[in-house]
Amino acid sequence: MLKSHDIAPINQALAGFVATCPEPSTTYDLGGSTSNSRGIIDRIMASPPRLIVAIGPLAAQVARAEVRGVPVVFAMVRNPRKSGLEGDNIAGISLDVPIEAQLAMYRALLPTIRV
Repeated sequence: MLKSHDIAPINQALAGFVATCPEPSTTYDLGGSTSNSRGIIDRIMASPPRLIVAIGPLAAQVARAEVRGVPVVFAMVRNPRKSGLEGDNIAGISLDVPIEAQLAMYRALLPTIRV
């Protein structure tokens, strides 16, 4: 588990993944900076995991740039294609929700709403 920052939304996503994944995991925090990213990636790859879960855009970008030979799954990333988060060993869930889908949800929840 590699996270971009120690903030509530990222910690909640991390906790949700850990709660549902039966495999043991170790969490690494970039602290919002790439200044120690090489050291963190070296620690991760010292005993290569079967999968790296990158939570947040910084974590996803660092994993994409630095990790070879281990699949990377990202979450909590807006516009991953624009961030270059494409390739053979990377996939994830985008935070981008098309406006049409958002409006449809509002209409389903509040049929009298005017938008």
